[in-house]
Amino acid sequence: MNRRSNHSDKTHGSRLSLGGARCPSRLRVRPLILGAWLVTGLLAAVACKLERPASFATASALPSGPRRPDGVAVDLQGSMPPASTRASTSLGLVALREPVDMSGALMPVRTFFESVAREDKDKMRTVLTLDAQALIPSGPSNSGSRAEDAWERRFAKFDYKATGPEPVYRETAVEMYSHRDLEEAEGDRPVRPPIMEQQDVLIRVPIELKRVGTDRLFGDEIVFLVRRVEGSFRIRALYEDFQAY
Repeated sequence: MNRRSNHSDKTHGSRLSLGGARCPSRLRVRPLILGAWLVTGLLAAVACKLERPASFATASALPSGPRRPDGVAVDLQGSMPPASTRASTSLGLVALREPVDMSGALMPVRTFFESVAREDKDKMRTVLTLDAQALIPSGPSNSGSRAEDAWERRFAKFDYKATGPEPVYRETAVEMYSHRDLEEAEGDRPVRPPIMEQQDVLIRVPIELKRVGTDRLFGDEIVFLVRRVEGSFRIRALYEDFQAY
């Protein structure tokens, strides 16, 4: 009896020890196997996805109706403010006039003095506007006459050809002003004439040769108001404190 009991105890004891050794190993192996299956399945799904060819919508024929462009957003265009020669940045949106291009404004003045030295009325006429005026600043209001008529009388009274090669004026002493330059009186700048427009140019020409012999042919200066007409500048008015009659 004792032998059986001992044998039974040993056998039972060995089973308990074996059972106790198997439980931890089984708990560790099963999660590892499950994780491997999940990773393998995920990789297989990704591989199938990558190997699948891309598909695009196709059409066997173009639609018969007229093509219409895709809708686009259109911003409503607001009205621009009136143009001015100068404006403050505090106003926000402003519109400025194009600066006056003075290149070429002196050309009619050169031609004018060339025609005076030759007493060439036809050449002078090419640089005068149809309504060009010869005005006397110190005379009564609106005193003056048509520039062409005034110089015809001067040619009849004085010998302007006697000026010869002597320069009547020097271009280095000439002053040119835009409408904007004369908005405020500064120093000895000329007064802006009432007929001066935004794109006009005022040219002050000091006269060097005022006399020939005992005859006075010019005033101290001539101020020309030149205006662009059909792409070129022409003389609209002459201001000179000189009276030949």
